[in-house]
Amino acid sequence: CVLAVDINETACLTHRLSHPEVPVTQMDLSSWKQVHELLEKHLPTKYWDKLWIHASNPCTKASTQNGTNRDLDQAEADTRWVIGCLNHLSPAVWTLENVPPLYSRVYKLAPFCKVIKMQQHCSLCQPRRRMIMSNKELDHDVGRTHIQFSVGDLVRMWGVQRTRSPTDRRASSSCATAPTKLWAATLTC
Repeated sequence: CVLAVDINETACLTHRLSHPEVPVTQMDLSSWKQVHELLEKHLPTKYWDKLWIHASNPCTKASTQNGTNRDLDQAEADTRWVIGCLNHLSPAVWTLENVPPLYSRVYKLAPFCKVIKMQQHCSLCQPRRRMIMSNKELDHDVGRTHIQFSVGDLVRMWGVQRTRSPTDRRASSSCATAPTKLWAATLTC
């Protein structure tokens, strides 16, 4: 992985602790030019024909769990902005992950768009469905294995002690904290 970017300070700290070999930038990505320059700073454009970018823009506006200020129109606009940026960057492959309520609004914007039961691909503490989009057709059954591990399983196998504090240098095994999502995003880099 060349680079991880997140606006959330805690998410960036957690990623640095979990993957110290990967540069992390805390930034609010607000223009396509800014994204291009940031990426080019870490990987020259001459290598982008082999680049895979995985994006996961904020899902709070589209989530069914957001009962007070859910705004599907804004969530769709944000997702369209990210897809436009990814297409503008033109990497070999891009993928985008977000929540299923956006599917009916954006499924025509990419050659691949499906809602996938994530627990069929990895161990999770609760069932999760996610919309996965890509500029390439994906065979989402390829990643299935008979042996599946959660982040907590890996933490225990590696003998790392449990903690919920993002400032602690030990990995977290709590399903309610950011490392589970960050782990998946990092593996896709």
